[in-house]
Amino acid sequence: MTEYTQQRVPNRFAKIQFNMANVLSNIGLNTRDPGSLERANEAYRKALEVYTLEDQPKKWALANFNLAAGLMNLGMRQGKPGPMEQAIAAYRETLRAYSVKFTPADWARTQNALGSALMTLGSGKSDPALLQQAIEAFDQAVGATDRQQAPALWSMAVFNLADARAKLGELSNDVDVLKQAVRSYRQALEVRTKKAAPLAFSTTQYQLGNVLLNLGVKETGVETLNSAVTAYGEALEVLPRERNPRLWAEIQYGVGNALSIIGNRETGVDALEKSVQAYRDSLEECTRDRDPLKWAQIQLSLGSALRFLGERQPKRRQRATVCEGLAAHLLSWEVYRTSNQFYALGALTGILKELKMLNNPKRPPCKAVRRDLWKQYKEMIEKNRKQKLELEAAAKKKAASPPTEQPTGASKSAAAAPE
Repeated sequence: MTEYTQQRVPNRFAKIQFNMANVLSNIGLNTRDPGSLERANEAYRKALEVYTLEDQPKKWALANFNLAAGLMNLGMRQGKPGPMEQAIAAYRETLRAYSVKFTPADWARTQNALGSALMTLGSGKSDPALLQQAIEAFDQAVGATDRQQAPALWSMAVFNLADARAKLGELSNDVDVLKQAVRSYRQALEVRTKKAAPLAFSTTQYQLGNVLLNLGVKETGVETLNSAVTAYGEALEVLPRERNPRLWAEIQYGVGNALSIIGNRETGVDALEKSVQAYRDSLEECTRDRDPLKWAQIQLSLGSALRFLGERQPKRRQRATVCEGLAAHLLSWEVYRTSNQFYALGALTGILKELKMLNNPKRPPCKAVRRDLWKQYKEMIEKNRKQKLELEAAAKKKAASPPTEQPTGASKSAAAAPE
């Protein structure tokens, strides 16, 4: 590099910097090394000291685009918004080189990348304004992409548009935006068919199911929830468990959630029984070792579904089912008590309801309940009871104590001393 300096051979210097940046970027992505990503971004910036929009617009735009992607990767790797904000600025800078009329493919590609960056940052910051900007960018990408000539790119942009709408609708609790997301997902499925693109079809059906579940929760009936179950089922139909066990488990969890709500809104036990089975299927892949927090979340939902089911079963079967629900909630509480107090409280609420149905036994009511975990729970309850008694005793003692008299002439507030 000492021979090819920026002053002597600027274009050669810029090309070397650009190529070196690409190599460093790949190394950083493959090794998860933020240092390599930082060096890559610095090299892109050095190339941009030579490449200008006026003299070499194509090279300038590509270097800016790659810099934006590098900044985005760095921000996600570090979990910091700063590089992501710089990436958004770089993508917008890149758009100066393109137009919908003359370079529609490049325009759409950059708008799609800009939308993804805005959606990632907006989701992380829970910022509806950024998510709205993401929707606008994806909408631009859809409008600039010819569905007939580039169906895969068009459907990807529509899918991303649906994702952004789903996130905004969930964040702002806006039913209309969620319904727009549903329409966009279904529009993407016109191209992402089961036969032409099975993996994309499965992913889209899964996301569609999630939005329908979100909508169904806000409604009183079960029609939308049944549509969610259908979408999840379509996703599972073309997704072999061994191909993506994590996603398969996530979809099963969604099925369980939808069926659990349906079961609560309808009479009978069919939906609740299927819900329990879906949760158990999900737990076969989402184990405690692989993802303890997600495992605890599924156990929390499973426990509630089992209790709901037990409430509708005949007495001879009720105790065993409710006891299994108690065991699931205890397992969830074991994880959440040190990681998430909100969910730990949810598990405890379930435990109290199940113990009440089981007539508050003093010993583990069934083999499903781990004895050591039962003991830990009981010790916690006893500790809380003693603390409550101590606080009550202290409060009574304070109330019974006579008020402290102030010295004669004492003032309630400080006064200025006389001269």
